[in-house]
Amino acid sequence: MTIDSIIVLIGYIILHVFSVAATESCLSSHTRKDGPYRKIRPIWMALYILISVLPILGTFWPESALKYEIMKYGNIWIGFDIYYCGFLLIFTIIDRVIRNIRSRKTEITLQPSRWTLILAIILALILPSYAMVHAQHPVVTYWTADLTKGEQEKGTYRVVLLADFHMSVNSDPALIEKTVELSNAQDADAVFIVGDFFTSNYEGLKEPEKYIAALSQLSAKEGVFGVYGNHDVKENLFCGFAVAPVSKAFRPHEMEEFLEACGFIMLEDGTIEIAGGDIVLAGRYDKDRVGDGTNIRKNAEELLDGIDPDRMIFVLEHEPKDYAELASAGVDVAFSGHTHRGQIWPCNYFIGLFNENAYGRKNVNGMETFVTSGIGYFGPPQRSGTDSEVMVIDITY
Repeated sequence: MTIDSIIVLIGYIILHVFSVAATESCLSSHTRKDGPYRKIRPIWMALYILISVLPILGTFWPESALKYEIMKYGNIWIGFDIYYCGFLLIFTIIDRVIRNIRSRKTEITLQPSRWTLILAIILALILPSYAMVHAQHPVVTYWTADLTKGEQEKGTYRVVLLADFHMSVNSDPALIEKTVELSNAQDADAVFIVGDFFTSNYEGLKEPEKYIAALSQLSAKEGVFGVYGNHDVKENLFCGFAVAPVSKAFRPHEMEEFLEACGFIMLEDGTIEIAGGDIVLAGRYDKDRVGDGTNIRKNAEELLDGIDPDRMIFVLEHEPKDYAELASAGVDVAFSGHTHRGQIWPCNYFIGLFNENAYGRKNVNGMETFVTSGIGYFGPPQRSGTDSEVMVIDITY
C-alpha cells in the first residue's frame, strides 16, 4: 500500500472506532438495562461494523463480480457514513465544551448526549439522500472569454466542456443520456471532454453498451475531443487513494476501445488544428497517471514544439495544474476538470486550497483557464456541494 492510502485507512478505522464506541455509550446511558435495546445491541453493533468494513473489502477483495457489488454498496455507505461520523464528532465536541464551561469542569470525555446522536442521525439521512437525487440532474452554465486583445476579431468559437463521467459501479446511463441531450442542444463548434471517463476500473461498469449508445450521439460541428484523466487506468482505491504505486497503474484496452466506439478523438500528448486552422488544440496525458505505469509525459514546450506561439492555442489538461508552464509556452486557454468543485459539502469550500483554479474561469499569467465541476461523482454517488455541469464557453478570438 502507498503511504497516503495507509494514512487514510488508519484514519478511517480510528473514526469508526470512535463512532461505534460513542453511539454505544450514548444508547447505553439513555436506555433501561432491561429494555429492548439491550437485546438487539449485539445485532446492531455487528451490522454497523460489517457495513463499515465494506469499503475496505471492496478495495482488497479478489477480482470478481462480488468485488464490484461490494464496492457499489460500500460507496453508498461512505456517503452516509462520512456525515454521521463527522457530525457525531463535531456535535459531541461542541456539547462537551458547553457542558464543561457551564459546570467549570476540565475533564475530557467524548460521550455524546442524546441530542447530538439524534441530530447526527437526522442530518446523515437528509443530506446524502438529497445529494444522491441532486447528482442526477445536470445543469448548463454559460461562460465567455475575449481573446482578441484589441486585434481584428476573427470569430467566436463555442465549446461544450465536459469532464469526470466516472463511469463505474455507481454510475447511471440516464445521467449520461441527459448530459448528451443538454450538450447537443448548445449547437457547439466542439465538445471537449477532459478526462476521468472511468473510475479506475472497467469491469465494474454494467451494460457498457448503453453508455456507448448514449455517448456516440454526442455531437458538435467539428467533433468530440478528449484526454485521459488520472482515473482512466486500472487500480484499486481506498477512499479515493490508490493502494499501489503508479507503476501498477495501466490503462486496459477495453477503455480505449470503449472511447473509440463512442467516436471520440483522443489527444494523447498530441495536437490537432480546429476552426479551419485558426486554433491549435493540444491534449495532454494526465500529470499523475499516463496509463503505462508512469507519470512521464511531454512538457509544454515539447508538446507544442514547432507551433508558432502567436497562433491561438487551446490545451486540454485534466488536472488544473502546471499553468505557469502552459502560459510560458504560449497557451491561450487551458480546459480542465478533476476537482468536481468539491462534490460533497463542505469540501467545496476547501477545494480551492489545492488547485490553481478549482472551478470556473480564472486568468493565470495572462492565460485563460476554465475548470468544470464535471458530470459524474467519485466514490459516493452524491453531489451536495456542487452541480453536475455542462459548461458552455463562447470564446471570441
